Amino acid sequence: MEFVTKDKRRLAVLNDLSVENGLTLERLASKNRIPESMMMTVLGSMQEKNIISSKEGGYELTETGRELVNEVRKLEKVPSRKERRPREGAQVRVAPQHKRKQIDRRRVP
Repeated sequence: MEFVTKDKRRLAVLNDLSVENGLTLERLASKNRIPESMMMTVLGSMQEKNIISSKEGGYELTETGRELVNEVRKLEKVPSRKERRPREGAQVRVAPQHKRKQIDRRRVP
């Protein structure tokens, strides 16, 4: 997994192929604004690790690549507000009474 997450180009290829299979070298290079020679190196290293495979129409994810996509998406999840809890021992700040009235007046149309 670190092999992909440490390099933004590999991560971009993984993301692009998870959305659309069969992308060509030229399309991947232009989409990510990477020279074709560098993209060829990136794709070659990902093929060696069996993350992607080349087909006659372009490149696609292997089973290993699809598993990596799922793992990366789990890492990228940000907890929603409901899931966030105040830290233990954190104090809740309450506005003084005169400030509360000012705040309430601003919200009323």
